[in-house]
Amino acid sequence: FLQKDPSMAASTMLHRLRDHGFNGGITILRDFVKTLKLKSPKIREAFLRLEFAPGECAQVDWGEFGDPFRTGIKVHCFVMVLCYSRMTYIEFTRSERFEDFIRCHENAFKYFGGAPKECWYDNLATAVQDRVGSVVKFNPRFFAYMVHHNIQPHACNPARGNEKGRVENGIKFIR
Repeated sequence: FLQKDPSMAASTMLHRLRDHGFNGGITILRDFVKTLKLKSPKIREAFLRLEFAPGECAQVDWGEFGDPFRTGIKVHCFVMVLCYSRMTYIEFTRSERFEDFIRCHENAFKYFGGAPKECWYDNLATAVQDRVGSVVKFNPRFFAYMVHHNIQPHACNPARGNEKGRVENGIKFIR
């Protein structure tokens, strides 16, 4: 199973092994899988280093910081990072509503002294309405806002934090 899919979870493997008559438990299977994974050479995924020109691109994301003031309201942090200079704008809010999202963009553009040509997002509901494979349908209100500023939105692939590492690192720093 590991030769076909090295990332297969032990619980999935257990269900398949049961079909072949395996009577052992999940703990013994996990221990065995762990030893196999330790023996096998690590295959690292190759990444292309992304280079950007000044004003070309920004990366945007939200970070959630729980309820630090114990008021029953979560604190959110809007983060926009210019890809070339890594200049960062952060703004704490009480929600991630569309209106807050747009206000934070406006404040970031004012702070930076202009807007980039492209903004990269993960699959935020305020930005991406639907996604089927590589086909992205942006939220119409959000897309109209981006067109107003002459900005090309870009939706990163799901579960690929490396595509917008600059903003992910910014959120880690803020935490």
